[in-house]
Amino acid sequence: MSKATKPASSWSFDEGSLTVRHRGKTESLGQYPTRDLAAKAAALYFAKHDEEAAAGKDAPPVVNNLS
Repeated sequence: MSKATKPASSWSFDEGSLTVRHRGKTESLGQYPTRDLAAKAAALYFAKHDEEAAAGKDAPPVVNNLS
């Protein structure tokens, strides 16, 4: 039997607030009206930060128009 490990990335949505944990950092990403929108924002966050890590540099900020 193998030992369970913690996921490298996770997110939580509590009372409208989105929090992500990724690469050892925990960040609040603000308020979202629904869990579905929070999930999409978390996915975008993970993708953006994984691309930056793969490029080996800090990428310019991404502007998201969610309205």
